[in-house]
Amino acid sequence: FHNSKDPEVQRFVELYQQAYQEEPNILGAQAFDAANMLLQMVDDPQVFNRGDLRRQLADLRGFHGVSGTLGFDELGEAIKRPYLLQVRRGRIVEVQ
Repeated sequence: FHNSKDPEVQRFVELYQQAYQEEPNILGAQAFDAANMLLQMVDDPQVFNRGDLRRQLADLRGFHGVSGTLGFDELGEAIKRPYLLQVRRGRIVEVQ
């Protein structure tokens, strides 16, 4: 959501527009979130191999990304709480 008041989202939109000269779409935001999730896990000193990385990913809960909050349940299914948007007076705004 390019009009978000979230500073992380604003920074992502700014950098994306500088790089690609267009507003980001949902796929760009999700790819950005996936890369940041993996980078965060790889930086963890307890991650030594693929198995550790897989466990970290399976245990992920409440990751705040530019596309919303996400994680995985016990079965490995994605849990995603996207931003909720509403049209008010002809403008799309984020529902708090």
